[in-house]
Amino acid sequence: MTMLTISELAAFAGVSARTIRHYHDIGLMPPAGRDSAGRRIYVPADAVRLARVRSLAGLDSPELVGLSDGNAALFRRWREIGVAEEFIRAIGRVWVVCRSVFPDTFDDGVRWATEALESAEYRVLLRDVSHLWTVEPDDPLVAEIARRAADYIRQLDEEELRRGEFPTSVVLDSVIGDIPPAIIRFNELVGQLTGTEVAR
Repeated sequence: MTMLTISELAAFAGVSARTIRHYHDIGLMPPAGRDSAGRRIYVPADAVRLARVRSLAGLDSPELVGLSDGNAALFRRWREIGVAEEFIRAIGRVWVVCRSVFPDTFDDGVRWATEALESAEYRVLLRDVSHLWTVEPDDPLVAEIARRAADYIRQLDEEELRRGEFPTSVVLDSVIGDIPPAIIRFNELVGQLTGTEVAR
């Protein structure tokens, strides 16, 4: 299998090695493999993923830095309440793309996510949902958390529902790749319980 160095990958994508390292830091690119000397190495699929990220996001590195910095406080709060790191990285990737695809509603969605943390019920629910990233879809926990999420959604008024609606389903698959089966099952169950279509 062909292996690429970070310099070769950067030259292929037309970005700097520093930009690629930054993409790793904010979760747009998964951790790189390492050779016996500890240098980052990449396979052709990494080059395709980098091209896809650049194409989807349509953002230059300074804008990505700004997005990361702008949400650093929110992600820090998520970590403080025990939100799973896999979930934070995935949402960070989705938000980069959503910011470019939905510029008119992006800030409202992030603001809602920040304000929602004032609710203890939401904090617990967010933490529990984030940990579904690593469970099997038939784990009873998926159905139990979906029921709690549906109960929480039902208590929101129409204004809160509208503000919390974040149009990520359009870009979710492209940015994350394979969405964990438990998250797909969770979203299906919440959709069934609330009579709404939830991002898969």
